Amino acid sequence: TIFVEDVAKAVAEYHRVARPGGTVCDNEVCLTRASTEALKDDLADLEAIFGAFSSKTDRGILTFEDWRDLYGSQFREVDAAHFVADPGEETMAKKEDGLGSVVTMAKVAYLYYTNPEAKAIIDTTRNMYKYVGHFGYGLFVCRK
Repeated sequence: TIFVEDVAKAVAEYHRVARPGGTVCDNEVCLTRASTEALKDDLADLEAIFGAFSSKTDRGILTFEDWRDLYGSQFREVDAAHFVADPGEETMAKKEDGLGSVVTMAKVAYLYYTNPEAKAIIDTTRNMYKYVGHFGYGLFVCRK
């Protein structure tokens, strides 16, 4: 649901195109409401990070709970879980990946130096690391 301006409309479209009894799965970068409250003094920085993903609405930043409620408004059943990102674990996984990780890093570097939009997204999202323990991923499995 990244890079859409109207996430409610996108979720409604997911529901429309899912067959009866079908499943839609989504993974969203998000904070919980508790983290949003704890970080309220950093709201401008958080909005810049989420703005880089265009995953902000006219209601502001969507929290994990907002995403769960949004999916719940369209689907009969929603299983949702929030996982806090751990940069240390991600770094170890990249090291274990070996050459694949090097290739990925080379592609990111190429984009960074050749595409101004990609550079802006990468620069802005690096700020996520200031909020370790808060930023994470919402996983949503929705059944029609």
